[in-house]
Amino acid sequence: MSRRDLEREYAGMLREDGLTIRGPGKFEGEPLYILEFWEGMMSGGGDETLYFGPEGEAEVFIITDEDRSEWPELEDTYAVALWTSEQGFANLEHFADEAALEEYRARAEETAEAFEDPEEW
Repeated sequence: MSRRDLEREYAGMLREDGLTIRGPGKFEGEPLYILEFWEGMMSGGGDETLYFGPEGEAEVFIITDEDRSEWPELEDTYAVALWTSEQGFANLEHFADEAALEEYRARAEETAEAFEDPEEW
């Protein structure tokens, strides 16, 4: 779905900044472009899935020039990770560069490994 389509569909549900979804709801407080990544996640279109053991998983999307063209707000973003909280809210985390994403990958691996030993549960 294009930015224009999302802006039209969510026109009455955006904060004054015209980008942030106001609540209540699954996407409350998140930028409108989360919906584009959510759609990609639901159709298996992410670039990488990171597993955090029993704490869940996150889908990573590397930001493309096409993404930046549609959403200039992502100009300084290398990648985003999308996940759903235990309460059912969608969350989006931004990474400025590959190093920041690598730290997130390491955190996922460390968290998942901590739960591989059943005695740790």
